This record gives sequence, structure tokens and C-alpha cells, in this order.
Amino acid sequence: MEFLSSAMLWGVCAAGLPLLIHLAGRAKPVIHRFPAIRFLQRSQRSSARALRVKHLLLLLLRMAILALLAFAFSRPLFPWRSSGMKGHRVGDFVLVIDASLSMQYRGLEEVRFEAARQAALDVLDRLADEARVALIRAGDEIEPVQGRLTLDHEAARVQIRELQPTFGALEVGRAVDAAWRILERDTLNRPRAIVLIGDLQASGFQRLAQYGMKRDERERPALILLDVGDPDAKNGAILSVRLPGASVPADETVKLHARIRPLTADRACPVDLYLDGIKVGQQLVDPKGQSEVEAQFVFPAGKPGMHSGWLELGHNDGLTADQRRHFTYRSGRPPRVLLVERRDGSQDRGTGFFLRAVLAAPSMVSATGLALQVCGPGELDATLLSQQRCVVVADAGALSDAAWNALETFVEEGGGLFFWLGPRTDPSTVRRHGFSDVARFHGLLPGRIGERATFASPLPVRVESPEHPLLARFPASVSALWQDLRVRSCVRVESDPKDRSVGIPLTIGERMPLALDKTYGRGRVLLCTLGPEDTDSDLVRQGEVFVTWVLEACRWLAHQDSEESIEVGRWVSRPLTDVPDDGLVTWFRPGTLEPRTIALEAPVDAEPGKALVRNRLVTPRLEQPGLHSFRWSSKAGVTCEFLFAVNVPARESDLARLSASDAIRALAPWPAAVVEDLDEAPLFRAESSGRCEFPALLLLLVLALAIAEGFLANRLYRQVEQVYEEPTRE
Repeated sequence: MEFLSSAMLWGVCAAGLPLLIHLAGRAKPVIHRFPAIRFLQRSQRSSARALRVKHLLLLLLRMAILALLAFAFSRPLFPWRSSGMKGHRVGDFVLVIDASLSMQYRGLEEVRFEAARQAALDVLDRLADEARVALIRAGDEIEPVQGRLTLDHEAARVQIRELQPTFGALEVGRAVDAAWRILERDTLNRPRAIVLIGDLQASGFQRLAQYGMKRDERERPALILLDVGDPDAKNGAILSVRLPGASVPADETVKLHARIRPLTADRACPVDLYLDGIKVGQQLVDPKGQSEVEAQFVFPAGKPGMHSGWLELGHNDGLTADQRRHFTYRSGRPPRVLLVERRDGSQDRGTGFFLRAVLAAPSMVSATGLALQVCGPGELDATLLSQQRCVVVADAGALSDAAWNALETFVEEGGGLFFWLGPRTDPSTVRRHGFSDVARFHGLLPGRIGERATFASPLPVRVESPEHPLLARFPASVSALWQDLRVRSCVRVESDPKDRSVGIPLTIGERMPLALDKTYGRGRVLLCTLGPEDTDSDLVRQGEVFVTWVLEACRWLAHQDSEESIEVGRWVSRPLTDVPDDGLVTWFRPGTLEPRTIALEAPVDAEPGKALVRNRLVTPRLEQPGLHSFRWSSKAGVTCEFLFAVNVPARESDLARLSASDAIRALAPWPAAVVEDLDEAPLFRAESSGRCEFPALLLLLVLALAIAEGFLANRLYRQVEQVYEEPTRE
């Protein structure tokens, strides 16, 4: 109920005036003994009880008149529903239920997903038997639970009650597009509507344009967003965990960097570190008014082998799935990075002098998990490359054909190549082997090499892709220093715009590539169009930027950035070295005691005609966050294990919501409406519910009560007169 003049409700207090007057008039009388009054007292006793009841009724009538009068002047609005509202709406309806991670948030009353299921059942209650319905569960994957329009409402109710939330992220565009396709598949001349039941999480509205939001001018069905979210919800989370690499040196200390969102920005929160199931540390993280904060933990790597652990927030909130973040690593002998440089007569000074200073630093192994080895261009061969994880070619001059062939095979099999183009690089050999002009851009290196260019005035560096894996891990203080760099000369490189595997994170001038990367086979290649010395640019002089750039590049190229951490809902493909005889691997999932057996698959690039060796582990979708273990027995009888840390998407832990107006604006040109109750939806409002104002009826009721009060007061007055007249006649 609502009131158009709610201030008039204060008039209800006037209903207490008759009671106050009545109580004030009940003064205790002074008793005088008078014998002649005995006849009057005897008559009053016989009718005192009836008079008391009538007096009380008269008092209540007067109070009710004043209260109803104030109630009428406040102009109340009464909700009403027509007798045929339940089950009246005819048409085609697709119910889309948000099943993303944020729907697991438990508010003060219930879990959001439970509220969404109940709202979906309420929608079915409002539909006529002739209405057709379909059902979609929208999470990381769009699951058409009932993918065709059906008249079987009872089956839809059963499916709704059986739905469970997921740990993935919702994309509103994909969900609405899937619902639209269901409606288009079977079209009748009747109303159509999509009812999306969710919490208006902002992350779900980020990529609407890619999924048909503006694809053509067809008549769109009505879109109703039923909001079951809580605008005041707060959530703390472990957003990310970063190790130096997937492999770290055994029996040395490891630095773990974490990004944390405390529950509140003004109070410190405890964070616990667990390693191999044992709590090994705790840190009190003070956000100091920031919504997110960085924290660092130091712990021993442990004995050689596979290790797992997790960080956990020490407080609870409405969403517990993101309060723990798992990680895995392997300790042992660190993998190596090979630096190929050309000597200039001095053993200390060479083309890779500054790179060697970074990679050979004592903190190099603990920072990247990689150990350094140095060689000259004439020593580069397949045998040496087989011992490396990453190769850095530091303007090493001309390389032999055998060296180029070995590099191509090395990268194709999963290695990383960091190639610097400097003044000593031979353009002809690079064009022939690295860029493969004949194959039109499809060589080992990204793009096509041009001539060396020198600029009259140094050009500034521009960051084209801040989200690139090489730049995303840069601290904010280091990222801001890129704009201070100046480039005096570089090699012009033209990239192929049709090659989607090529990325350009850095440019100079008018988008001239400064750094290019590509995927080649199972490996990665990073090309820098300037030399690694201080003659081409100020990069080397900006020590903090240069060191961070080199370390992050080597870590990324050596696949030390993976940390075996996977988002929930993804699948993993890994080659195995010690293949089991039966080709079977046992999968142990978190939260269940029953293992599952998985058969290995043959490699995709297996040569035809040869016996297939099933040595590739392809997992199903990993739907549950936690540690997933895959174990098998090798031919030597040794138990081998792969550990995968599966975590919820960090973006889903942000419960920031869109307002109703912002959501409608994001969905344009859809005819969308955001409501918290179906009675507010235009599609249901016309015939299902309404609001009526009844001040006139209330005034008539006040008039009737006033007439009744006057009649009762008159009767009471006459009865009192009769009581006093009877003793007089006697």
C-alpha cells in the first residue's frame, strides 16, 4: 500500500483525543451520605453495566471517525488483482535464469539463485495454459534446459526446481541472443517476451554488441529483467595469486604475490597461506581505504616434486566460493633461458650485455624460475636448444641456416623466442628464414622486415594493449614510465592484419610496431624492433622498465606464467611423458570421494600410417573450484600425478551492479524493462494488477460512522434520563 499524501497520516494521532477527554473527565467524585438518594442508587446499579458498554462503544466510534478521516485525507493506494489474473497471459515466453557465480551470494533472507528459481515459478503461475515456455540456464555456458517452446508447464516447473548455480560468468548478450533464436524458431502471431532473472551484475553487460544486440531491424520481443540482487551486497575475495613460475628451484624461498579485495576498505583482514594442506603463514592485510590491495608472502619451496596450496580470507561473507584461491607449482632444477649474443672483442661487453646483467642477477632464479646460459651465434644448434625453455637472440648478427632450422623446430615444439633487431642483425637472413617472404607473412617471426629507420626527433612509446600478458603484470608505477621512453632508431616491421595470432602491445609514432608477438606451433615468439643496447632508445636507461620488461617476457615465453591455474569451466590438454600401458588416467575431483577414469588421446599432429601413441591428457570441463588431481602408473611402476588449480573468475567476484537506467541503456535498442516485481512489468501490468485510490469510500464510511455515533449518543442520553426519572416518580 502507498499513500499520495503520507504527511496526513499524522492526523491518525487525533484519534486519541476522545480517549484523553474521557480519561480527563473521570475525576473521583466526593461522596456525601444522603438517605434520600438510596432509591436513585438502586436504579443505577441495575443499568450501570449496560451503560458502561455503550459508553465504551461510543468512545471507540469517535476514535474510529477521527482515524479514518486522517486515513482518507492521506489518499491511500490499494493494490488489486483481477479474479482472472492467475494464469491469464497468453504468448511465447523464454525464461533465462542467471546461474553465474554471483547468484550464489547469500543475502539477509535467502540465496539469490533460490530467489531466481522462485521468481521463475511465479512467472509460470501467471501464464495461461495456452502459453508456450522455454528455459535457459545462463552461466559460463548457455544451457538450453528446455530448448523448444512447449505447453508443458509442469515439466518446466520440475526443471526449474532442479536447476543449480555454476561458478562461471554470465554474458547477457549471449543469453539474450540464445533466447531470441528460440523464439524465432517457432513463430506464431502472438506476444513474445524474454524474461531474464538475475542480479544486474555489471560484468555481464560488457560485451553486448557482439551478440546481436544491434544486428538488424527485425521486430524484437519484449525483454524483462527481473532483478533479484541486493544493492548493498559486499564481498571480499582473493582475486589473483602469482608465483615466479610453474617451476621454482627446490629448497629455496619463493615469493608469492596476491591481489586481494577486503570486505571493507577501512578494516584490515587476515589472510592465511596453506601449503600442501598445512597452514604455513598468516598476514594481516590493511587496505588503507583502497578497494584492492597487493600482498606478498614468502615461504620455502620444499623438496623436489609437485606442490599445491591456497590463500584464504580469514572472514566470511555472503559469497564463499571466491574467498580461497588455489595454486600449484613444481620444485626442482630450474629450467634454463639461453642468451645468444655476439662478442665485440671483449668477454665482458657484447650485444647482450644489458640483458645478461638482468638475467644473470642473483634474484633472477627466484623472480622467474629460470637459470641463465650464454652462447655465441656459432654455438647455437638443436642439441643446445633441447636443454632450454626460452631463447633470447640479442642482435647476434647473421645466424646459419642450421641455427634457423633449429630455432623453428624449438619454437614449434613449445619453446619461446625473444628476438631483438639491432644494427648488427643481418636483414637478408632474417627475411629469408625468419619472415619467409615467399610464404607471405607465415614465417617464424611476426610480420615482414623492412629497412632500419633513424628519427630526427625521438618518438614516444605508446602502450596499445595494456591487458597484454606481458604488460598486465606490470606494477602501476612501472606502467606509467612507458610514456617517458623515447626511441631514436628501429627496424620497420609490417605486420599481417589477417594473422590473428599476431599481437602488437607497443608502438611508436603513428602506430609503428615496437614489439610484436605471435603463436607459432605450440610456442611463442616476441620480436623487438630495436636493439638491446642504449643506442636505439632510452629503454635500457629506464632500469625499472627494462628489467621488468625482460623478466616478464622470459617468464611468458617460457610458459612460466601459467602456474597451472585454470578458470572454472575450462578444459585442459597436456602431453604426458611417462605414458601408462592401459592408456587410462584416474581423475580425483574436489568435493567427491569417487574417482573417474579418463582415456588418453592421440596427439593432433600424429603422422598417418604410424602406430598411434595415446600420450595426451584431455580433461573434461573442470566445473568445480579446487585442486584436481590426475594420476597414473608409468611403465616403470612409478605413480605420476598432474595437479591443476581451478579457481573462479576474478571478474565474477566483483558484485558491482548496474542501475536500472544504465541496464536499459546498455540493452538499447531492445524494448527492455527492469523490475523488482512482475507487477511492475508493462507486459503483466495491464491485465494482472493495478492500484486504486479509495478516499471517497473512506469518507462515506466516516459519514456512516458519524451517523451511528450520533444515534448511539442520543440513545445513551435518553437511557440516562430514564434512569434518573424512575426514582423521582417513585
